[in-house]
Amino acid sequence: MKILVVSHACVVDVNQRVYRELELMGHEVVLVVPDRWRHQYSAGDIHPRSLTGLRGPLVPLAVWNPGSVPLHCYLSRTGPILGRFAPDVLYVEEEPYSIAALQWVRGGSRLRLRTMFFTAQNIPKRHPLPFRLLERYVWAHSSAGVCATASVVQALGMRGYRGKASIVPYAVDVSRFRPGLRDAALGNSLGLRSKTVAYLGRLVEQKGVRVLLEAYGKLPGREATTLLFIGGGPLGAECRALPGVVVVEGVTHAKVPEYLALADLLVLPSLTTSRWQEQFGRAAIEAMACGLPVIGSDSGEIPNVVNGAGGGVIVPEGDVKALAEAMASLIGDANARQRLGDMGREHVRRNYSTPIVAGRLAAALSSVEEETG
Repeated sequence: MKILVVSHACVVDVNQRVYRELELMGHEVVLVVPDRWRHQYSAGDIHPRSLTGLRGPLVPLAVWNPGSVPLHCYLSRTGPILGRFAPDVLYVEEEPYSIAALQWVRGGSRLRLRTMFFTAQNIPKRHPLPFRLLERYVWAHSSAGVCATASVVQALGMRGYRGKASIVPYAVDVSRFRPGLRDAALGNSLGLRSKTVAYLGRLVEQKGVRVLLEAYGKLPGREATTLLFIGGGPLGAECRALPGVVVVEGVTHAKVPEYLALADLLVLPSLTTSRWQEQFGRAAIEAMACGLPVIGSDSGEIPNVVNGAGGGVIVPEGDVKALAEAMASLIGDANARQRLGDMGREHVRRNYSTPIVAGRLAAALSSVEEETG
């Protein structure tokens, strides 16, 4: 099967790993990506880089408004590119309400290609015009959708989608995210204390950063525990102002396993808002792959990921007291940390490792490709 994938996420080579696995299964893959991308916490543009071992072409194309998921669009005509590569299946790994999804699905429809879209939107919110119209066009002209979780499938149906949908979760490379990577010199350079609680992600309000800071302030014996924030954002200065807190910004994804290895547990204290709830909690599966127990809030998909793995503890979102107690309990119980860490890693290996997820994606893509015949 020849697959043409359109994905702004694949500007970063780590997100290409699932597609390399598809190639190892015998499929041909063409990756179309923006020639540059940016996000609000990056110092400059991110330029595409091909993953070592990727066999198929990486095709960078100029885009307008790089950095905006709904508003970016490609400046090239899609028809000639699709005609050049002649895929069996077009996989638009973009939210269906985006301009980019409209462009490529429309191009695929004109060539009568089997097309799939991707979504991680787990709230059945009504998009404003014109995005609602874009989404409905993409639905109507796609063979099927790919959803990150079961709650996404449910939200999609509640918004009016009546087509086929397959669940394909996010993946983690368990050969890179694994136990035993602790670098004592790195820990000493950061001034870490005897125990370390880690947070991985954006330093923003809805991620529960202030809740975590308050819980850490109430932690018994916190003088022996470091709170390590791996990430950047507007709350960075506020985090640094509290004694015992270390913030490390600019950590590339390739370096994340080294920093997670410094921790004894990971906390994901996300908060639900009227427009957002945690869509997956990718940091949870990365931490569990490293053998770390996870304390998560009950926002969005976090309980399903953590409880499903048996790799951690869930507390009510925004509950400072419950979070502080859960942190204190695990910090003081090495056996519990080991038990939860082992369970979490095994579950991740069996359900979220790159080959497993690639197999699920291949099955979803094959199901629509077979309909062509």
